[in-house]
Amino acid sequence: MQLKNLFIEAGWHNISRPLWQDEKFTLIFENSTWAFTIWDQEEMIGMVRVVSDRVMMATIMDLVIKSDFRKKGLGKN
Repeated sequence: MQLKNLFIEAGWHNISRPLWQDEKFTLIFENSTWAFTIWDQEEMIGMVRVVSDRVMMATIMDLVIKSDFRKKGLGKN
């Protein structure tokens, strides 16, 4: 799973967690208002997800960029 690999690479996911917790990688997208991913060919290199009331409030919940692609302005875009 691309998102899990991105979280592991960023140090946001402990690989020793039980496999049943992998479901969270699907649920975080399903329960977010917006989610955007950045790809380099077939590899997910970044992701941001937002939770919002769609009227006045929006909060960035996660913004992660693979370490090889950091400091290139991807997170700002």
